[in-house]
Amino acid sequence: MSFRMAISVLTKTKERTGLASLGSCSTELPSKYARFVCIMNLDKIKQIISSSWTFSIALDMSTYLSISYLDVRIRVYYNEIILNLHLLAIPMHEGHTGEAMFDAVVPVLDVRCPNWRDVMLGITTDGERKMTGVNKGLATRFQKVCRSGFMRVWCR
Repeated sequence: MSFRMAISVLTKTKERTGLASLGSCSTELPSKYARFVCIMNLDKIKQIISSSWTFSIALDMSTYLSISYLDVRIRVYYNEIILNLHLLAIPMHEGHTGEAMFDAVVPVLDVRCPNWRDVMLGITTDGERKMTGVNKGLATRFQKVCRSGFMRVWCR
């Protein structure tokens, strides 16, 4: 939801409910709500992957308005269903080599699931060399630090 859409939702909520406490909706209010919702979602993802015996990640690079982003998704079996959760889209200002992407994802995983090296089952990426390269690829870097049996899946 864009900020403009969030402002519209809050304004309509105020009108429909008659709650004066919403007041006028400034551009800062949706930003605060968005941060709060992100914090709640990141905390819930941490709870889900911490309570699961294993999970995998899916990584994909994309570009939006000339900025490269690394999209990080978590795939986990939870409450008898397979969840595909969006964790983060990390801006990659320093380039998108296997090393730079690995260095960007590891701190996030360290916070969300401190024992990820022991419980991560595998990684899914596209077939680009920076993702799958045998020496410096992102998937290779994860495979080197995770337990044996780590799986690598990529599409072409």
